[in-house]
Amino acid sequence: MATRYHVHHRMAAIAAAALCGAFALTTSAHAADTADPTLTEALAALPVETESRAGYDRGLFRHWVDEDRDGCNTRAEVLIAEASLHHG
Repeated sequence: MATRYHVHHRMAAIAAAALCGAFALTTSAHAADTADPTLTEALAALPVETESRAGYDRGLFRHWVDEDRDGCNTRAEVLIAEASLHHG
């Protein structure tokens, strides 16, 4: 069973993949016209839309829970996981 932490990271990975794919399509379509964009130019070229909170209800999400009852709330779980990624 996936924990909320794992679901969150899967969603982040999907979003990152979509962003990379969109960026690749945009840059490859214009590759013949321009040189490689700088990071600032690439960021400026990303489409920005107004945030929509339709269907969102914060009450549906518990905050800082200890879902696996190991004594660590969500914040601590994320900090431990992130530390593990960076330190081996």
